[in-house]
Amino acid sequence: MKPFDFTSYLQHKIKPTVLNRAIFITRNSEQVSKILQSVPAKSTEYEIKICACFIIQNYKNAMPVYLRWRKVFGPMAAMNFARNIAPNWKDPVNEFWDARMEYAKQIYGNYAVNTK
Repeated sequence: MKPFDFTSYLQHKIKPTVLNRAIFITRNSEQVSKILQSVPAKSTEYEIKICACFIIQNYKNAMPVYLRWRKVFGPMAAMNFARNIAPNWKDPVNEFWDARMEYAKQIYGNYAVNTK
C-alpha cells in the first residue's frame, strides 16, 4: 500500500491564508489572552496557540508525523487521523482571527484594519 501523502493533503485543506494567520498567532502569542478577554471565543488560549503551532510545523513537511502515526496505529487509522485532524487545527485559528477583527473594531472603530 502506497503511503498517504499527508503533506499535499494538508496543503490542500489548509490554505496559505490560514498558515499566515497561524504565523501571526505564534509571533504575537502574548496578545492572544488580551484579545480573548475582550472578545469571548469557544476555543481556549492554549487550543489556539497549539493549533497554530501544529499548522506551522506540519504545513511544509507533515510526513514524519504521519509515518509515526502509521507505525503506531496502522495505515488505515493513520489515514483517518490525517483526514480528520486538519479541519480541527484550522477552526480555532480562524475563530481567533474573527475575535481579533471584533477586538480591532472595538478599539479602532470603522478604520481599516490589516487583514492580510
